[in-house]
Amino acid sequence: PFTPPGYILHYKSIAKEKVAKILDKYNLPKDFIFYPAQFWAHKNHTRLIKAISIVKEKYNEKINLVLVGRPESNFANFKNIQYAAKKDDLESQIFVLGYVSDEEIVALYKTARALVFASVGGPTNIPLVEAMMLGTPVVCPNLFAMPDQVGKAGVLFDAFDPNDMAEKIYKVWKDGNLRQNMIE
Repeated sequence: PFTPPGYILHYKSIAKEKVAKILDKYNLPKDFIFYPAQFWAHKNHTRLIKAISIVKEKYNEKINLVLVGRPESNFANFKNIQYAAKKDDLESQIFVLGYVSDEEIVALYKTARALVFASVGGPTNIPLVEAMMLGTPVVCPNLFAMPDQVGKAGVLFDAFDPNDMAEKIYKVWKDGNLRQNMIE
């Protein structure tokens, strides 16, 4: 089994005032979904952005997305992500924070309505475990071992289908009872 890095436990009980300062530092909205991942193509950011666009079109619901990771990790793909956001008029809903500290990433997990893990590859999927340890609902692909990893704490989607991704994100975004059940 994979275990999250020690800082997750270290900052798990971060004070609400400290969390508020971190959100203010980045000028983040009150409600958002969170995706911590480098900007490599297999992390599937462009389909995630398309899913957010579908939710906006179909349900007239603006879902804010907070991304962390170093754009320079794959600058060409990062430009594709920026283009997708601009093309779908989502620039005001997507917040790219770059690299954040350990304390800040914990604050982001704890504040997010959900972790939306869109990756179509990767053997460890540590963000799923991090989110669950911090009480953050998980929305992730039905690939590899992810269904077993998240069990009832997660809602699964087809990572190659932005429509299915949009439906699952919207469901978790709107349903507070579902989110609470996932946390429990």
